[in-house]
Amino acid sequence: MKKKHAYYDIIIIGGGPAGLTAAIYTGRAKLKTLVLEKSFIGGSASSSSEIINYPGFPSGITGLALTKLFHEQAKLLGAEFKLTAAKKVNFSTQNDYTVDTFRTIYHAKSIIITAGGIPCLTNAKNEEKFLFDKGISFCATCDAAACENKTILVVGSGNAA
Repeated sequence: MKKKHAYYDIIIIGGGPAGLTAAIYTGRAKLKTLVLEKSFIGGSASSSSEIINYPGFPSGITGLALTKLFHEQAKLLGAEFKLTAAKKVNFSTQNDYTVDTFRTIYHAKSIIITAGGIPCLTNAKNEEKFLFDKGISFCATCDAAACENKTILVVGSGNAA
C-alpha cells in the first residue's frame, strides 16, 4: 500500500491537555496544525470526575467536560485532529520532519511531542475495582483534599511517591 503524504506547519503528537493547549496556541498563530492522538482526545485527564484546581471553574468541572472545551477551542482556531498512532518520527531532515502513521506520512516544519503519562499499576488483587475515583489516586495535588483525615498507603519511591 502506497502511503499518502500530507503537509503541516506543526504536528502535535498527543491529544491530552498539553497537546490541546499547544494546538490552541499554534492555531491562534495561524499555523496549519495537526494533532495526532492514538486513543482518545483529552488524555487521562478526561477520566477525572472532578477538577477543582483549574482557574475559571470555582465549583469544579469534570475532566471530560474540561478537555472537551480545550478540543472545541483548538478546532475553532483551525487545528485538525486524526485518531491514529504515530509509528515513527524522523527528525533527520531540517524543516521537513516526518511522522509515519498507518496510512499517511505527515510532514511538518516542527513537531511537538506531548505524549503524556500512564500511571503504573501494582497488579494487586482487586486493584481494578478501586481505579478511577474509587480509592486509588495517582495525583497528590489533585486528590489530597479528598484524603484528609484518612489512612493512606503510598506505593512507590522518590519524587513520584
